[in-house]
Amino acid sequence: TRLLASALSSRENKSSLQRMILDANGIGDETGRMLVDVLLNGYDNLVELSLGDNEVGKKACIALSNLLSSQNSKLKVLNIENNPIDDDGITVLTNGLASNTILEELNLSFNCNITQAGWQTFFPCLQNPNSSLETLDISSTNITNEGATA
Repeated sequence: TRLLASALSSRENKSSLQRMILDANGIGDETGRMLVDVLLNGYDNLVELSLGDNEVGKKACIALSNLLSSQNSKLKVLNIENNPIDDDGITVLTNGLASNTILEELNLSFNCNITQAGWQTFFPCLQNPNSSLETLDISSTNITNEGATA
């Protein structure tokens, strides 16, 4: 997948790529970060990114936060289900979501390393009056009433 990041960085027609589905490829956190960083440079028409079941964590979440907060981003669908995202990861992801007005669908299901404290950090970003989020999947995350209290 490092080869994919390298190929994407040297691609000439970056604006034609609209969907990237990379589920269950064992990408890992560092390579996930590299890949998302490449997408920040010219892939302005990307509307869907799926990195489910890839062992991405905080480093990739930092890059995703940058992507979500980018003025050029058109990302409407983000799937990062079944990854080892923890409280640190959800916190940095929340920073990008706080100002995002484009994302419509977010899948965080099966991210069981996020504690109730992490969910408490996340949920206030849902109160953004300019948010376009229509679908949020947090199934199988062990969230309780405590975590849902913002």
